[in-house]
Amino acid sequence: MPSNGSTSTNEYSDYHHLFPTHQNSANSVRSNHPLGNVVTTTSTFGDAIYGKDADGDNVYEPRDQQKGDAARALLYMSLKYDGLDGLDWDFNWLNAKLATLSE
Repeated sequence: MPSNGSTSTNEYSDYHHLFPTHQNSANSVRSNHPLGNVVTTTSTFGDAIYGKDADGDNVYEPRDQQKGDAARALLYMSLKYDGLDGLDWDFNWLNAKLATLSE
C-alpha cells in the first residue's frame, strides 16, 4: 500500500483483505515479497512456493486455490484506498463511480 506500513492509516486496520495462514512456514516467508510466478524454488509450504521469478526477483506464489483470494485482496485494497490522504493509485475515476452507486 502507498502508506508503506504506517499504523496511522485506515488500511492498516482493515481486515477484509487478510486470510489465516501458518505464520512461520508461509506468512513470514512471504514477508513483503510481491506475488508472482516462481521459476526457481527456494522453499515451499504445502503448494505455496517462495523463490525467484523469470527476472530473478524474489516472489511468493500462493497455492492455486488461493490465487483468486490474493488477487481479490489486492484489488480490494487498491480500489478502497485509492486517492485517500493524497495517496493516488490512479483509480479516481472508478472511486467516483463507486461513490455515486452507494448514495
